[in-house]
Amino acid sequence: MAELLVPGSTGPEVTELQNKLVGMGYFVGTVDGVFGNKTAAAVAYLQSCHGLDIDAIVGPQVRELLDMDAGGNINVTMEATWPTLDVWHPGLELVVQLRLIDASAASTGARVVMQFRSPAGQDHAVDEVTVNQGATTMARLQLPDSIAGTQGEVHWTGWVFDGAGQQMPDEGAGSFRVDLPDRV
Repeated sequence: MAELLVPGSTGPEVTELQNKLVGMGYFVGTVDGVFGNKTAAAVAYLQSCHGLDIDAIVGPQVRELLDMDAGGNINVTMEATWPTLDVWHPGLELVVQLRLIDASAASTGARVVMQFRSPAGQDHAVDEVTVNQGATTMARLQLPDSIAGTQGEVHWTGWVFDGAGQQMPDEGAGSFRVDLPDRV
């Protein structure tokens, strides 16, 4: 039986937990292998969304929801082409191109997570797509309203997770300016 993960736990299993939480859109903190306040909050939120007792402890039910003890995950190599833009304006989508390089299946699910930091604060966007062998797939993300409504410099970091919730090594990062039209 797997050990309980609780606030204060550290190590590779906590890193796996954080990656799974990011992959499902529950956690946008730093994946660092330390079960701190943000990880506890993400676990508690996951528990609340699934009608579980809210105690921020990773036991059998949370492990099952996150598929943490699953064996035999498919082997996947994916390539991401991250957006390059200098200025974002209302209506513009952020497009991440995904290509399945190698997999033991003809297709796999992929989850693209982008975290944004600006003078307005932090927020994130998520898109889930199916990536087929030999084809390019577009993940389309909208800039969150909390970031899009404020002019200024936006820094972003992006991650791709395969269908099993494993983070792909191809991370993206960049920045752009938000340009809002003058309001009359």
